[in-house]
Amino acid sequence: MMHKTKSAFTMIELIFVIVVIGILASVALPKLALSRTDASLSSCIYQYEQLLREVRQSFLTTGFEKWQTTPISKITNIITSSGRNAESIGIESHPSTPIHNRWITYRCGGERVAWLSTKFNNTKWNPNSTEYLLFSVIQDKSQLSSPEGKKFYDIMTKKYRSRVKKINLN
Repeated sequence: MMHKTKSAFTMIELIFVIVVIGILASVALPKLALSRTDASLSSCIYQYEQLLREVRQSFLTTGFEKWQTTPISKITNIITSSGRNAESIGIESHPSTPIHNRWITYRCGGERVAWLSTKFNNTKWNPNSTEYLLFSVIQDKSQLSSPEGKKFYDIMTKKYRSRVKKINLN
């Protein structure tokens, strides 16, 4: 007489599988968190550099007289808000703020990481010529607390070789 045996997992096999899954999850979750931070950082850097390009292009296209009164929302599509939540990325200004002679604050990871400022000054070698400058200032690293903010500082200061980048708009 043949006995039919039930095929099932033993308790030890089940516990072993659960332990292996737990070990894999403990390795994968920190990597997942890092990739989310890296994705947010990439977005921050791309948007900030895009903002610099758009401000310069707007100046070249419209000329100084019209450009100085142009609101930020007409220059760029980058999010403008006055929000200070933990996830905020973008320009911290009212969309109708004119660009000239104002500090434009850029946020990443919920904190201020950079500012833009426009200035003009007469050049020393030709007093009749006027230079229009855009200053990009990266926040001091000691003032940053988010991982995105600190990495933003590291990447941008390495790229600019300084915390301040002077861009000639002419």
